[in-house]
Amino acid sequence: MEQVAAEAGYSTASLYNYFRSRDDLVLALVDRCVEQVIGAVEAPMPLSLSPEQRLESILLGLLQVAHHHRGLVSLLLNPGMAGEAPRKDVATATRYKAVHDRLLSSLKDEVGRLPWMAPDHLDRLTYLFFGMVRTESFAWTLSGEPDDLSALAHVLMRYWLAGARAASEHP
Repeated sequence: MEQVAAEAGYSTASLYNYFRSRDDLVLALVDRCVEQVIGAVEAPMPLSLSPEQRLESILLGLLQVAHHHRGLVSLLLNPGMAGEAPRKDVATATRYKAVHDRLLSSLKDEVGRLPWMAPDHLDRLTYLFFGMVRTESFAWTLSGEPDDLSALAHVLMRYWLAGARAASEHP
């Protein structure tokens, strides 16, 4: 709390006017990250964009949020962590499970726009899309930050599309 207060320019005591506990502060920070992740996946886009361009835009947005919120985005996009929360209370766990399900559904809709997408691969390829973001954010902790997130998103999108097409053509 002392470090957060100092960085925000408040006294530690004044933070308690806004947050009852450290857990409440952490949950507020997680909620802020959740809003940004949802914004990256559900942002309105011009109808003139192809499905591939829309997905690359989503990927770039997710990478940008992941870059800003190290590790947290990786947890939010992890299907194994969905439903678990910083506090073990049921209401919070249920809320984050709903967020994960919403993100998955929204991205699945976008992936399903690809005209060649085989329906029986849609779930798996949607998880793999989120997996790219989780993997990259983990890699940053080991090998350093990327120089250009746009270039990274473009390369990752090419890899993902090549694999998705191959899976759809050869079930």
